[in-house]
Amino acid sequence: MNVLVRWFSGMSIRWKFAAIATAASLTAMTAGFALFVALDLAYFRAAFERELSVDALVAAEQSEAAVIFDDTRSAESILRIFGAKPHFTRIIIFDRRGQPFASHISAGAEGRPLPDPLRERAGALELEDGMRYLQPMDVEGDRVGWVYIESNFQEMRNRINWYLSAAVIIGLLWGAVTVMAALMLQGAVSAPILRLAQMARRISTEQDYTARAEGTHAQEIGDLYQAFNQMLTQIQSRDKRLAEHAVHLEEEVARRTIELRRTNELLEKELEERRVAEARLRESERKLNLALEEAIKATELKDKFVSLVSHDLRSPLSGVKGMVDLLRQPERYEFSRERMQETLERIYHTVDSMITMTSKLLDTSRFRTGKMVIHPRLLDPRALTDKHIAQVKPLAERKGITVINETPERAALFADVVLFGEVVHNLLTNAVKFARRGDTVTVFMPEGRPTTIAVRDTGPGVKKEFLPDLFRHDVKTTELGSGGEVGTGLGLPCCHDIITLHGGALEVESEEGRGAVFYATAPPVEKVALVIDGDGRRRAEVVAALREAWPKAGFVEAADAVEALGALQGPPPALVVVSLATPGLSGTELLEAIRANEPYRATPLVVIGPPAGGGHFAELRGKALELGATEVVDGANAAAAVEALARAIAP
Repeated sequence: MNVLVRWFSGMSIRWKFAAIATAASLTAMTAGFALFVALDLAYFRAAFERELSVDALVAAEQSEAAVIFDDTRSAESILRIFGAKPHFTRIIIFDRRGQPFASHISAGAEGRPLPDPLRERAGALELEDGMRYLQPMDVEGDRVGWVYIESNFQEMRNRINWYLSAAVIIGLLWGAVTVMAALMLQGAVSAPILRLAQMARRISTEQDYTARAEGTHAQEIGDLYQAFNQMLTQIQSRDKRLAEHAVHLEEEVARRTIELRRTNELLEKELEERRVAEARLRESERKLNLALEEAIKATELKDKFVSLVSHDLRSPLSGVKGMVDLLRQPERYEFSRERMQETLERIYHTVDSMITMTSKLLDTSRFRTGKMVIHPRLLDPRALTDKHIAQVKPLAERKGITVINETPERAALFADVVLFGEVVHNLLTNAVKFARRGDTVTVFMPEGRPTTIAVRDTGPGVKKEFLPDLFRHDVKTTELGSGGEVGTGLGLPCCHDIITLHGGALEVESEEGRGAVFYATAPPVEKVALVIDGDGRRRAEVVAALREAWPKAGFVEAADAVEALGALQGPPPALVVVSLATPGLSGTELLEAIRANEPYRATPLVVIGPPAGGGHFAELRGKALELGATEVVDGANAAAAVEALARAIAP
């Protein structure tokens, strides 16, 4: 380029004018030709894309039946028709799972990786050497598959080569004609231009914009002189205005920028508040409808339940009242010390039975009104069953009944340790209550059901007529135990309510004379996340975001350090999310407590810090990472950041 500039600089003005005229002419011709080619190629590409989309749509419509009826041969026949076009390199039909169903691939394209229709965007997409089109196949709103067509740009390249050849030939002819015309005509304009150039150099050197070009040239040259003089006048005026305006320009730009930023922030805040309000309104309407339905059901159940329970309470109260009346009249009824002791024992056991029944009634009421809240966490089934077997073992030994625990070691359940333990205790108590001397009660986890604890006994079994109503509150299905024990009839319905509140199931298998098996099943979870945050609203947002990432996961929430330390006693979850602002402990102490727990040392630990815009975020992030945090996220956008990390940890 430097050599060309030096060569051009050494030319005379005559040849310079001819060169400039030739270059300008060729440039104009080239620009026009390039514009024409660009418009033609743009139209060609748009037509190419339309053709590709139409072919994909037609192929999809013709292949729908073949995909639905799993007719690969028909699909391949259809693809061979479209494969006749030379620029189509690959035509593939995928089924609803994204697996290849039928294909037509031209030579040279066999080794390319197959696209993933489940992840790629539908429609046209330009590739490095061509274009592809992904067309979904929907039948009555149901996605049955995709058609993928890939084409090269060979036809476009051929068209470009033809244009280039034509441009070279036309350019040579046009250049020769332009050079000859420029050499003949340049003399008429070169002299005035030279004079004008000399004056321009003088003005540029002296910076004297008061000078003016003089001459009486006609037409364009005269216009050029006049325009040159007007330009000098305008430069003088503009320099003055620019000097005045430059002082205020920066201040005006800064002020307008601040105003626009504030307006934008206010609009974003208003939109976010409106979205939150609408979401809360929809959720309130949904909860109100559910509460109304529950109230109607509860009212219907209450009438049946009250009539049943009133009899169970009235009978023992009447008995107690009668025995107390006897004791109040010693002058009419003589009691020996032994008989009085026996009467008092009967009163005591009757009152104790009524207290137990009242407690069950209160539990049932809490379940029905939604006041009973579960706090699930990972628990050890073996430790749970050992604890409750130890509580019923004295009664079992007195009755000559053997209790066996076959619950495996190193298992795990996700449930409320107190309420689920009450279910296990009730099932064990019932089994020992109805079993006979020499019978066996076994606690185990059935094969293939890792979230179920079962209690099996070899006793008389449940009567066939009791089975349909065994878990109903409004139907009494109890009877005396093998040792004369009296039941309330509320234990199994309460157990059923507890398991239902967990989202699980309580089932029974029984055959009269051959015992019974009760199955308490907790809901299965693929993984468990522990969320520790004193900010209830943000904690709910984080849990909701994690549910999007892990739909089948379980969640343990802790609002302060006490709840957090209690949750850390169970097996480690798949993820721990902890806020540095959790009440009860400083952020550093809480992180140290988590990492000091041996099973938690390898657990991914996400820390919610302060907003990233604050001055302490970087410092706190570095400290948290030193203490073993996996990542530290912005507190102002915690939910979205935690969801993204959860998907990355375990998609």
